[in-house]
Amino acid sequence: MMSRGTLFSGIERGRLRGERRSTGGRTCLVALAGAGLLVGLAAPPAVAARPESGWVNSGGGARSDFAPAVLNYGGIEYTVVTGLDNRIWVSYNGNPFRQIPTGHDTREQPAVAVIGGRIAVFHTGTDGAVYYTLLQNLENNGWSGWTRVPGTAVTSGPPSVAVVNGNIAAITVVTREGRVAVQRMEIQPGGTSYRSNYAELMNFQLPPELPAGNNGVIAWTWNTAIGNREMYMNVAAVGLDRQVWTGAFNLNNPGESVSPAPLPGGGVCNSSVAAARGGPSDRVAAPGDSDYHSMNHQAVACLGTDGNVWTNQTSNGGSNWEGWNRTTDGAGPSQRRPSLTGAGNTLELGISWNAGANPRFPDDAIVEKSLF
Repeated sequence: MMSRGTLFSGIERGRLRGERRSTGGRTCLVALAGAGLLVGLAAPPAVAARPESGWVNSGGGARSDFAPAVLNYGGIEYTVVTGLDNRIWVSYNGNPFRQIPTGHDTREQPAVAVIGGRIAVFHTGTDGAVYYTLLQNLENNGWSGWTRVPGTAVTSGPPSVAVVNGNIAAITVVTREGRVAVQRMEIQPGGTSYRSNYAELMNFQLPPELPAGNNGVIAWTWNTAIGNREMYMNVAAVGLDRQVWTGAFNLNNPGESVSPAPLPGGGVCNSSVAAARGGPSDRVAAPGDSDYHSMNHQAVACLGTDGNVWTNQTSNGGSNWEGWNRTTDGAGPSQRRPSLTGAGNTLELGISWNAGANPRFPDDAIVEKSLF
């Protein structure tokens, strides 16, 4: 890796039994999103970089080949991981992990979101479809059965779930044909509704020679506070040149999309990319809202060519980026793509530790830190 501002070239309190998945795809080209989240809206001026916390083994004896998916909502932190047994496990506020009772195999990182006040966990099944389950009873770890998200899109990568406004979320995947596809999901007291099918974004086609199983997508959403007040979504993809390109589309009308442009600051990733913003997890704050300043702080993260995590942050909604930086408190060697989670006025970075590169933590340990 180079200096700042340059291109950068089963689970329990103990290890679950099961086959370890192949990690040969850790240096693939991938997709990401998040730059310019609030294009066109007033933003506070950029501020100096904030100090980071130290690395912490947040999972104890738990092990995972993937970084954790984390949601902070209602005073509870939900940490969701794929165990070495290919099942989904959940920890509440740092307590021991418990498996989601209805077994369903996955070989990708899960996603967690709050939609319409319901905690939902998503994953890609072995058939390439996206499935979700809803939390029914926190105390007893009660979850609904896995439900398949309707649509014909088939993916080999993880799903991205971004909540636009309370009851409405966008589920985004990279199809096996290299297309970025999105499904609109709405949870109301009377039930859950979707579009008839995924909508493919014609401006976001990944090169066909890119292995589909190594594709990942990260997507953020925002509302315009003026004008048509539509719900927009930012998505970006990495081409064979490993350059990052970003664009946007209207969730209500996916055909209304913006052709990708280079992410400010440049960068080359050897993994999928994580992205997150501060502020509320279940809505997008408008200018004047007390959460608006927090929402303007955003970050992207990925593995560099040295196998460590690098981050790029912005304090003003993407108008200016700080450049790529390796983490403080020592490098963060990760097994695969890192994860980023917005938690009000902070951002949390998570990885699956690679002990072969640094024995500070056990191999596959779930390790996290705050970026500021």
